[in-house]
Amino acid sequence: MPNPIANTCAILLNDVLYVMGGISTADAKTTASSFWALDLANQNATWQSLQTWPGKSRMLSVAGTDGKAIYLLSGVELIDGQRQYL
Repeated sequence: MPNPIANTCAILLNDVLYVMGGISTADAKTTASSFWALDLANQNATWQSLQTWPGKSRMLSVAGTDGKAIYLLSGVELIDGQRQYL
């Protein structure tokens, strides 16, 4: 990963690993809306930053796929360090 991140959500779709959301430090006051992809079929691949999803930033979320699209569900948003359950 290009940046430290924890409490993310990840899913594999068509040999590409997608990593979404999380927090950047243990004492973070807000959640991240970072969205990264790594093509595991390419030995020379590097992490690619993707446009974020519509909706709130989050950590501890769940992802699913139908083989064509990624679905990001639930999770927790941090607002000034307070958990807001989605």
